[in-house]
Amino acid sequence: MKINKYISKKKLKIVFRLLCIVLFVSIATGCQNGKLTSFIDQNSCELPCWNGTILGNSTKTEFISSIIDLPFVEKDSIIETNEGWSFFDDQVIFTFSNANILGRALIIKTKVMDLSFEGELNTTIGQLIEILGDPEYIINIPSPSTSHIVMAIYPSLGAKFFYDTRDIPRKFRQVIHPDIPVKYIAFFDPEIYNQLLDKGFIGLSILNREETIKYMKDWAGYGELKIKYPLARPH
Repeated sequence: MKINKYISKKKLKIVFRLLCIVLFVSIATGCQNGKLTSFIDQNSCELPCWNGTILGNSTKTEFISSIIDLPFVEKDSIIETNEGWSFFDDQVIFTFSNANILGRALIIKTKVMDLSFEGELNTTIGQLIEILGDPEYIINIPSPSTSHIVMAIYPSLGAKFFYDTRDIPRKFRQVIHPDIPVKYIAFFDPEIYNQLLDKGFIGLSILNREETIKYMKDWAGYGELKIKYPLARPH
């Protein structure tokens, strides 16, 4: 009888340990599954190349073929608009299946010249600067609301990204800091940079070309916005 009790207790201990292991694995798996994937971790080549798409080189057909095979792109969301926009001839839009992200490719004469992503990028300023290097310019643009938009610009590389101060924690609203999340990034062929300036793509249709150039400040590192990158004042 004592032996049976001993065996029962031993079995209970084993079962308890197994349950603890299962519970731990379940929690760990759940945390891993719930972890948000960064935009930069879903890329197979070095930015500003994006999953084989090279701005100014890849065609629209090549681009569509490449994104159809990406596991995180919602296949049914891929749309060729066959409509121009500004100085672009055509557009391809699509969404991600694992995050609230809208992608847009802008075409000139069959070539992908501009590729942008907007939404839950789960990527910070610091992460992008670590990959792309220091931006050439920062511009601090007032938005129609009470917030303002801070944009980093790489004319030579062909990249830009920005954030709206209303979308970030209050402690970051008066500074530029590596932990600030970015909700918009775009890559472009450097050859069209002047056209982007002319058509308001850099000034976000808030600043014209002259105002954009006037208020772009050379990268001076992180710190207080009003000191390093004063707010632009459009006419």
